[in-house]
Amino acid sequence: MGKSTKRLQAGVLLPLLLCLPLALRAQLSKEDREAAKKMISGTLYLRVQAPQKYGLGYWAPYSVSMLEAAPTGVSADRKLAEPLKSIPKNGYHLKQEEVYWGYLANTPVRYGKLESEEGKLVVWMERVEPNTDVSIDFIDIKSLDDFTKAFNLALSKVPLQDEHPEWPSAVREGIASGKLVVGMTVEQARIVVGAPLSISAGEDNGSKTEKWILRQDPGKVLGGNKKRGAWMRVSTRTGFPTSITFRDGKLLSMEGEAERNLDPKGSAWLDDHKGAPATDVTGQWYERAWGVVSLRQAELGGTVIGKTSEYEITGVVSGKRAYLILAQEGKTVYSAVVSLEEGNRLEGKYQSGLMREESKGRSISLARR
Repeated sequence: MGKSTKRLQAGVLLPLLLCLPLALRAQLSKEDREAAKKMISGTLYLRVQAPQKYGLGYWAPYSVSMLEAAPTGVSADRKLAEPLKSIPKNGYHLKQEEVYWGYLANTPVRYGKLESEEGKLVVWMERVEPNTDVSIDFIDIKSLDDFTKAFNLALSKVPLQDEHPEWPSAVREGIASGKLVVGMTVEQARIVVGAPLSISAGEDNGSKTEKWILRQDPGKVLGGNKKRGAWMRVSTRTGFPTSITFRDGKLLSMEGEAERNLDPKGSAWLDDHKGAPATDVTGQWYERAWGVVSLRQAELGGTVIGKTSEYEITGVVSGKRAYLILAQEGKTVYSAVVSLEEGNRLEGKYQSGLMREESKGRSISLARR
């Protein structure tokens, strides 16, 4: 090959390279990538809500990050503005891509994996419970310092409440358990509930007010069902009050009990057992047959929202008993009646369908994790 030919190729390639987006041309060095991989290892905690888009390809479900982390800030606005794609007819009855809002700030994630996709860096992680994928796009990353800045804006090495010993203990406990507490700031409340559906600003006797309408349905996420070896839709209700009000930047009040996603008979069974709660079953529990059971008792009315790897849980606490329904797609599969014993076990009975007074049921014992 002659020198003139080589110069021609170089003359063509150089302008093409210069036309490439900077993100496509700039890559972390091998040493910097290893340092970034070490940074995302172990258990981490989301600093902000991370919406994730799910869809269905020809062979399997897929997920796409909506959150972009740059050295100067994090935002999901740009990707959320993109239209959702329609999906061909399929066995999951999905008509178009769906956005899942359940990856809230302070959600624990693990097994971080760093990948390069279309000129950006993508950090893939697994939510601890239930085990579903979540990812964050790292953009405008030209160096390890850029990656570190973006990482610190999107993720934390410790639970968020542990970063703020100066916050009141009730607020720190609320954030740890995913519960709203009167007196929280807007920032603290957003950690618990994420982005509201709407915000209405107003004024009351010279004080600035805000009313948030909270999301009741976080949307659907496509995840693996290890027992069945297939893919299934995983979702749960948020368990949040329907609305909250701030005055001068502090949480003043909460209105409306959490909505239910349950068949009429199951909902009526819970109403029949409704009463004043005298205990709190919030937490993660474990039983060999059920696996990990996550329960969250709402701030109002003793409503319980939760999940296992296969079921959504809806319930009420009346006195020292919790009445729980395990459902799939809103249809009752099992019901259980349990009580908190010595603060670290839920003991009681469960059966297929709805339990009645004369039901014997099967014994169940869930240990607090």
